[in-house]
Amino acid sequence: MIVVFAGRRIDPPRDNADGIFPLSLRWVVRARIYAFLKDPANKVTTLVCSGSNGADLLALEIAGNLGLRRV
Repeated sequence: MIVVFAGRRIDPPRDNADGIFPLSLRWVVRARIYAFLKDPANKVTTLVCSGSNGADLLALEIAGNLGLRRV
């Protein structure tokens, strides 16, 4: 399966707002991406994404560690 990934940038630090993707949640996002890409039921062979700062880079790193093709 070819997965097209459209991620989210990590929010800049803020004084009084959590934002949509705070840096503190990167480990949760990483775990969810890993679980999806690693799941044999999904049969992922290739990841396509932009490589933007945030979830895209996490996905690319995980895909590389799993030996998946990255575009």
